[in-house]
Amino acid sequence: MKPLAGIKVLEVSPRIAGRFCGKVMAMLGAEVIRVEDGAAAASERDGGRLEALRLYLDTSKRSVTPDFDDPQTPAVLRELAAGCDVVLDGTPRSDPAFAVLTAPDLLQANPGLIVTRIADFRSDSAYRDFVATAITQLALSGQLFITGEAEREPL
Repeated sequence: MKPLAGIKVLEVSPRIAGRFCGKVMAMLGAEVIRVEDGAAAASERDGGRLEALRLYLDTSKRSVTPDFDDPQTPAVLRELAAGCDVVLDGTPRSDPAFAVLTAPDLLQANPGLIVTRIADFRSDSAYRDFVATAITQLALSGQLFITGEAEREPL
């Protein structure tokens, strides 16, 4: 028997970190339900490399693709989360499509729910709405300062 057998996880993350966390939990036996934005999923299918990444990250998961323009979607997602043990929230706060699930709302429906937030930057940081791409991480760490020519600005 796998260690997370019997655990139900709602994964709400358009980004790799949350999706990888969900993949690991699925490999450990959890039932993972992925909530995805249909438009984003369609754009991933347009590129071969991204499609391979999608297949890797989403293996062993079930998936729902709600219509985020439908006013009933927030209630449906909260009801789905109420039946879960864990919510993996890896949504950028600036993404209105996924802003329908907030920890207080989820905990009101299911007080025993574990809500995990996976973010690139702390929620009280000036960078909280930024996406931490490789170039952003290199710049903020100071690694880009030592690149390029001494008489020019950093690359």
